[in-house]
Amino acid sequence: TTPLVTDAAVPAPAGDGKLLVSVTPYGNFIVDGQPRSQNTKSWSGALAPGVHKVRVEHPTLGAKDWDIELAAGESKELEYDFLAAGTGSISVASEGGWAEIYLDGDKTGHTTPFVLTGVLPGKHEVSVVREGFSVAGGANTVNVKAGQQVSVSFKVKQKK
Repeated sequence: TTPLVTDAAVPAPAGDGKLLVSVTPYGNFIVDGQPRSQNTKSWSGALAPGVHKVRVEHPTLGAKDWDIELAAGESKELEYDFLAAGTGSISVASEGGWAEIYLDGDKTGHTTPFVLTGVLPGKHEVSVVREGFSVAGGANTVNVKAGQQVSVSFKVKQKK
């Protein structure tokens, strides 16, 4: 059988630059608007000197864009970790007045209403506290997904 020829196996024409793009865990690679590779960890190929638009898309973790300039004969490498970059946010509100927001038992330094950003994916405990007030139902557990915002609301009531 004849081996498959990929962009990486084609020698760079004289004067072209070479680009290697690697991502974790995987993605779909688009260079100058043209799909180049799908569901892979990396793509490499020869590109004419000049400015190029590089985009890698992951089906659930978002996309990463670069504008790169390649000189004749130059080699460049780009890397991106969707998992490290993939954080979410939590919108925290309270009915009956403001309250201090706690995330996983730690004081955030913010009061409701507020959106906590840069939250790692996974389960988190959100609670609110205000001296002299009770919180109906106590803490809430939320499941944060990369690139998404979850909302949680509490009812606070002044103690008599």
